[in-house]
Amino acid sequence: MTAPLPYFAYGSNLHAADWARFCTQRGYRHDGLVRQHAAWLPDHRPIYHYHSRSRNGGALDVTPTIGQATPGMLFRVDTDGWKALDAKEGACYARQTVTVLTEDGERHAALTYTVHPKHRRPGFVAPTAVYAKIVESGLRDFGLPTSVHARAAADERPAPAVRHLFVYGLLQSTQSLGNALDGIGHRQPARAPGRLFDLGAYPGWQPPSTPDDWVHGELLELTDPETALAEADAIEGFQGHDAEALYHRVLIRAVTANAGSALAWCYRYARPLSSRPIGDGRWTAAATLGL
Repeated sequence: MTAPLPYFAYGSNLHAADWARFCTQRGYRHDGLVRQHAAWLPDHRPIYHYHSRSRNGGALDVTPTIGQATPGMLFRVDTDGWKALDAKEGACYARQTVTVLTEDGERHAALTYTVHPKHRRPGFVAPTAVYAKIVESGLRDFGLPTSVHARAAADERPAPAVRHLFVYGLLQSTQSLGNALDGIGHRQPARAPGRLFDLGAYPGWQPPSTPDDWVHGELLELTDPETALAEADAIEGFQGHDAEALYHRVLIRAVTANAGSALAWCYRYARPLSSRPIGDGRWTAAATLGL
C-alpha cells in the first residue's frame, strides 16, 4: 500500500493553539498532524486575495511567482487529521499536489490547500491583526522566516527569501553562458555539500553520500532573481518543479570562503548516473577537454 503524501502547511495551521481550537470546537482530534521537517514551496509567494468570513478578513493563499519561495512545514497526517483539514479548508480551498523542497537538495511530493479560483478577489484583502499574528507566531514556533508573510500581510511584494544561486559548471564566471546571465550581482567562490559528476561537456550535481562530499563552484547574489532564474532555467532545460527535466532547480546551503552560509538555488542532475563522481568536486571545461 502506498503511503499517503505529507501535508505542507504554510499559514494558520502552523499555529498549534489555533489548530487545536478549531478541532476542539468541531469535535476532531488535534493530534492528527505529526511534524516532519521544514520545506519550501518553490516559485510561489504568499498572498491575501481571499476574504474569510470566519477570520473576518483576509486569509492566506499562495500564487506562482518565479524566484520566490514560501516557507512551511511538512506533516504526516492520519485519516482523522485529513478529515479535520478538509473540514477547516474545504469550503473555499482546494487540496492539490505540489512539489516542495528541503534544504538538502531533495524534492518531495506533498498535498496543500490553495484558494479556489472562484473565491479569489482581484485585489488585496487585508487580514486582521489577530490572523496575521497567528501566522507569524506559527512560523516562529518552527523557526521559519516571517518576512515574506509579513510583507504579504502589508500588501507589499515580498523580497525573495532566496537571493542566491550556487553554480558549478557552465554558469560559472569562467564560462560564456555564466557571463551572459542578467540580474547577477556579486559572485564569490563557494562550496556546497554534494557530489559532482563529469558528464562530458558539462557536469551534474547530486546530493552528498557522506559528510565529506563537497562541490566547489561560485555563489551568485541575484539582484533580479526572476530574470536571472528564468535565463538559467532555460539554459539548464528546467521547465517547472513538476515537470520531467535534465536538471531540477533545488535548494541547498552553500558556504563561502569566510564561512558564511546562504540558502541558494542549485541545479540537480535529474537523470540516472553511471559515471563516478569527480574526486575533488571541481569541474572545468579545460579538464573535460583534456587541456
